[in-house]
Amino acid sequence: MVTNAILHSDSAGPDGLATVRVGLGGGLVHIEVIDGGSATNVPAIRIADDDSLSGRGLSWVDRLAVTWGTGHGEVGRTVWFRLPHDGSATF
Repeated sequence: MVTNAILHSDSAGPDGLATVRVGLGGGLVHIEVIDGGSATNVPAIRIADDDSLSGRGLSWVDRLAVTWGTGHGEVGRTVWFRLPHDGSATF
């Protein structure tokens, strides 16, 4: 998701910024990637053919996450997702 934020948002410029937030609770890991947003690009699952070198980021998130979504805030755009966590791993 960080790579997506850099490649597909206004965060790609020299003054660009992408922020990652991680939270843990309720048996889930909640991850947010916040970027500069884009006037021309929105997060979307793309269909990548077998020879494509990119285009699979949100497909992987969709398959692995319990839930995910996007939003806009004062800073830019957020893509968030939640992964199951059974408490056995420590961070």
